[in-house]
Amino acid sequence: MSDTMKALVYRGPEKIGLRDQQLNAYVLGILWALGSYEEHAGTKTISRYFQLRHCRPYFLQVVKQELALQSKIRIVQHNGKPQYRLNIYGIDIEYLNWLGWQARQAAERNYPAMSIGHRDFILAYLEIHSKLDTTTVLKRYKRPRLRIYGNMLFLTELTKVLAAEVCTGIKKPQQVKNRQSGISGTLFYQSLRELHALFKYFYNLPLSHFDREYYEKFSGLLRQ
Repeated sequence: MSDTMKALVYRGPEKIGLRDQQLNAYVLGILWALGSYEEHAGTKTISRYFQLRHCRPYFLQVVKQELALQSKIRIVQHNGKPQYRLNIYGIDIEYLNWLGWQARQAAERNYPAMSIGHRDFILAYLEIHSKLDTTTVLKRYKRPRLRIYGNMLFLTELTKVLAAEVCTGIKKPQQVKNRQSGISGTLFYQSLRELHALFKYFYNLPLSHFDREYYEKFSGLLRQ
């Protein structure tokens, strides 16, 4: 495991310099998008771990590799479909909280407190929580579209980061109408110029990791 990722898995009492270390931002994006902190009381002890769940194993495999985890990726049934799960024991949840991590169903979720690594963090998040498709204009013309899903506060901060990094316009998250809580929203990117700029930004080498399925769909959408 690289020194930069030791910050996330607690190995002992020393944490000096922890907050100054550069994270593997792609892994952090996966933790932000999929992670939940679990506590289960047993007869004698309380089991605490950070859990990742997804319908595809790729993202869990990346985390397992980068954190050199001994935990196994397990397959379970969820709503009649297979789901992959990975438990991370000994994670430094205090450090994640310091970065701004909050539970996925929290009323407000922050963009992480990071000064570098935005590209890889956002790429991982998009690969998990966005959709690439087309929309019809004036009932005649189809144009590509990127929809990003998430907490309203997180999306408000995310679009500002993309504006600073890629020079895209700042978008206003649209609240998801079928959610009573009002905390979930969607960001829309529909300008062909902006989509080309985003693609160039995300896939500018070198890349630590990327989901090839998402890459192929994004590149294919822009070729239409």
